[in-house]
Amino acid sequence: MASDISSNPTGAFAAQHAEQNEENDKKLIESLSAEELGRSSLSNRLKRSFVGQTQFDSEKALDAAIAEARRALPETPSAYKPTGKTTVAATVLMLVTAPVVLVLLLAVCIGLCVGLETLLSHWNDSDYSQKRLDGLLSLALDFVLVVLMVALPMVCFGTLSKWFKNRKPIIPAVLTGVIDLIVAVVIFVPIWKGETIAPTHLTFLFIPIRWVLIVVGGAVVPILGAAVVHGHVAGQKFCEETGRYLRRMRQRKLGFDFGENALALLQRGEYVAATRLPQAEPEALKQKHWAAISLWGHEQATTAFLELDVRFRGKSKSPKKLTVEETKDKTKEWLAFSAQLSRSQAESLSDAMRDQG
Repeated sequence: MASDISSNPTGAFAAQHAEQNEENDKKLIESLSAEELGRSSLSNRLKRSFVGQTQFDSEKALDAAIAEARRALPETPSAYKPTGKTTVAATVLMLVTAPVVLVLLLAVCIGLCVGLETLLSHWNDSDYSQKRLDGLLSLALDFVLVVLMVALPMVCFGTLSKWFKNRKPIIPAVLTGVIDLIVAVVIFVPIWKGETIAPTHLTFLFIPIRWVLIVVGGAVVPILGAAVVHGHVAGQKFCEETGRYLRRMRQRKLGFDFGENALALLQRGEYVAATRLPQAEPEALKQKHWAAISLWGHEQATTAFLELDVRFRGKSKSPKKLTVEETKDKTKEWLAFSAQLSRSQAESLSDAMRDQG
């Protein structure tokens, strides 16, 4: 390892310098009082590259800003952990509902594919612009099919899980994976005399992407659907003691530049002080670029959760040609803080957030 460091002294010095800066930042944050944290942006004080910006000169600058935001506000797991318990009613109903969801999803997907094929059959394909439009519509339909294969089971099994108090996400996740796999084989795999029901004879920049679509639709989507449903059900916060699902009782969206202030105060247990930080400006709310403090609870529940979600949205402009600029929009969202509260803590914080308007 010594030889590696000596062979790249610049990289080793840069890493050591970054570690030193991070340590200095931590010491500065620890030295500031709650009152000082409430007055000015900590990110601005530390000269973060993302402060006051959502427009960047290049994609590289945007990626660097996102990376710095993730270091300043590191992602953390949720304090809520599902117990994995379920009820007989929930299990039986999900098993009974699965074939219905399968038939419904097949009917909708096949209907859309047949409808587009019928529409395109009445068009004149001799014109290049018409062929290009055909390809765009076909690609759009493939995207819609993927969304349906993920969203429909999520809504159905997520609703059933909440109605019948299922906290075991593996059951709906497996059912979703099986349903999506069957649908994927039917519409994306070329089992119909070498053809597929979904439009897959497409090209991108004159490169055929048929097998890319087949692999994505036939293999990736079932895994993605199962993962999304698992995460959706696991994220439905539940109070085991009272049998109540928690809801977002209060939320306060702060300016993104005050996200570090909020994190520092929350980590100290200064919950009310964190909610008093400056709110996000209307333009930031419109762009959905903010740090949001959310209180999850229920009037009859004995437990609650306080979370800090951060959402970074930025745009970059890079010259595509001499007179044309290509704009890229990137959005990243992650959980930066999560803590379990007692009922008394939640009630006190809820009252404080309500009084703030």
